[in-house]
Formats: sequence, C-alpha cells, structure tokens
Amino acid sequence: MIKQNILFYMNSDYPNTIELCVRGIVVGDEGMLVCRNKQKDYYFFPGGHVEFGETTAEALQREFQEEIGVGVRKSEFIGIVENIFLDDAYDAACSYFYC
Repeated sequence: MIKQNILFYMNSDYPNTIELCVRGIVVGDEGMLVCRNKQKDYYFFPGGHVEFGETTAEALQREFQEEIGVGVRKSEFIGIVENIFLDDAYDAACSYFYC
C-alpha cells in the first residue's frame, strides 16, 4: 500500500520538492507550549521554515522571536520527521529540538 502511494505521488503532478523546517518543544510546569492555526483548526509546535543559508539553530531562534517574542537559550536536537501535506501539495522535513 505504501509503495503504491509513493509511486502515485511520483507519477502525478505532485511537486518533487521538500521544505526544511524547525520546531521547538517547550515543556514547563503548566504544560507544553503549542501554537494553533485558527484557519485550519490544528495545533503545532512553534517554529517554521529554514531560510536559505540559515542553520537550524538560527532558524529556531528567529522563528521563536517572530512567533512568540522570546529567544531560545538552549536547545537539544531530538530528530527529524518528514510530513507529506497532500492538501497543500508539499513535503516538509522538520528538525525537532527540545528547548
């Protein structure tokens, strides 16, 4: 089933691109920090796209400043997750960090 889906996407008008992004996981005494997309009604960890020439650490710092107005003092790499967003027709490889 998975192999058939991959072949379908490779042979369709689905773009052959992948976007890089970073996400920060922040856990405190009162819970976990998440952001909410009100238009599509889903939650996600704060972060965003890595710009060309930017390191993931720089992107994480910039995105936290832009989205929630705070800097990242310390971060630890957790792993990478690839997501395929069929509705928006793109793939994203997100690096996750514990902040």
